[in-house]
Amino acid sequence: MYFPDNTVLINFAIIGEMELLKTLLQGRGTWVGAVHAECEESSDKGYYPGIEAAFDFMLDPIMLTTFERREARHMQQYIADPTDKPTKSLGEAETIAVITNRRISPAVFITDDGGAVDYIEEQDLPIQVFSTTDILALAVNAKMLDEATAIEHIATLVAQKRKRISLNRFRAVLNRRRTEHGRQEDSKAS
Repeated sequence: MYFPDNTVLINFAIIGEMELLKTLLQGRGTWVGAVHAECEESSDKGYYPGIEAAFDFMLDPIMLTTFERREARHMQQYIADPTDKPTKSLGEAETIAVITNRRISPAVFITDDGGAVDYIEEQDLPIQVFSTTDILALAVNAKMLDEATAIEHIATLVAQKRKRISLNRFRAVLNRRRTEHGRQEDSKAS
């Protein structure tokens, strides 16, 4: 299962690539109630034209149990800054709570929330994490997007001051994936 958070959905709406995200998620994109609600609010207020496409390809939202909600609130206190609004990082915390409590495996959490990534790493949780930048690099390597277009998208997101987006990170991820692919090709030839 693939769990994009609202930030990632917004990023793909900003760059006009919701169809690409749909293709990459392969019908296995899902979300928790808080992410669904955030996306619904973004759509209703018209903040990010195109984000409403997520409702066409994401599965029904996963509703949390009482225990998962309580655990998510605890995680949220760690992930979010105390000065943030009360709902900040709730979607990320709910996603982590659902993946860990329901032992969803394999699970890929697609997020640009640094606090959530730090929490997953510090707690040594078995959750694979990708960022918007990682997904764009994956799309280039899968030949679903050309590199020049991906670089334009990153420039757009940087200009919009979207968090954790950088051309240097994109190039590093792209080169790492190309190197891994080259090694796989070499071992097949041997």
